[in-house]
Amino acid sequence: MKNLLKKNLGRKPKFFFVDKTKKAFTMIEIVVGLAVITVLVALGVTGISILQKNSRDSMRKEKLLEVATLVENYFRENLTYPSSQSLVFSGNQILLEGDIVSDIKGHLQVGDVTTSSQTRYYYQATSSGYALCAVLENNKVYSAGKIECPDPSMW
Repeated sequence: MKNLLKKNLGRKPKFFFVDKTKKAFTMIEIVVGLAVITVLVALGVTGISILQKNSRDSMRKEKLLEVATLVENYFRENLTYPSSQSLVFSGNQILLEGDIVSDIKGHLQVGDVTTSSQTRYYYQATSSGYALCAVLENNKVYSAGKIECPDPSMW
């Protein structure tokens, strides 16, 4: 046993062994690593952006359904739909016969075009029903009314 200890005293244990030929990462390894990280970050940012858009559009749809309920309640009480002059989307409010029926905040606010900060709405009543529409961020028209929405260029 004494001979075995003397024999191993001058050597480093194997787990301390360091390969002297490779001291650092090569430039190609670093560039590839950065490229992978960049792609992952870009995918993450794009995914978050899509989720935010979908969330804003869902809120727009919910707001239109809320207004459709108000229009239906108005019809039950008056046996007619409110006129286009009676139901007004204005700035950050929805007015029915001059009374504020709903506040519109954030990206739901009324605008000429739909963006991440505003929404384009449309309401038109006829004898057979009403068109209640909003343009979503993907430029599709969402309808919560009884009749089909006209083309947004006609609004």
